[in-house]
Amino acid sequence: MDADIIGFVNGNLTRQKILEVLENPVAPMDAKRISKTLRLAPLIVSRSLAEMEEKKLIVSENSYYSLTEDGKETLQFVRMLLWQFRERYGFPCREWKSLSVNV
Repeated sequence: MDADIIGFVNGNLTRQKILEVLENPVAPMDAKRISKTLRLAPLIVSRSLAEMEEKKLIVSENSYYSLTEDGKETLQFVRMLLWQFRERYGFPCREWKSLSVNV
């Protein structure tokens, strides 16, 4: 796993949230649905989706997005980092409010 990709996702809460939503979608997710689910501006979501698609974390088929295997691995690694941070310092960081941790 590439450290640049981990930093790319871990450094931006919007990207983390998008990966989280795409992990177990309740319905096919397009940019508009992701935007409404996360209560974020469509422009921000669209830009993040394009960046993540370029990095091969997600794939778009007929404007519906899903995680790639790299995206799933990256999300799990970011969760592990957050878990280790919490265990080491004994307090939650900002990401704990939005990410569920299944380690």
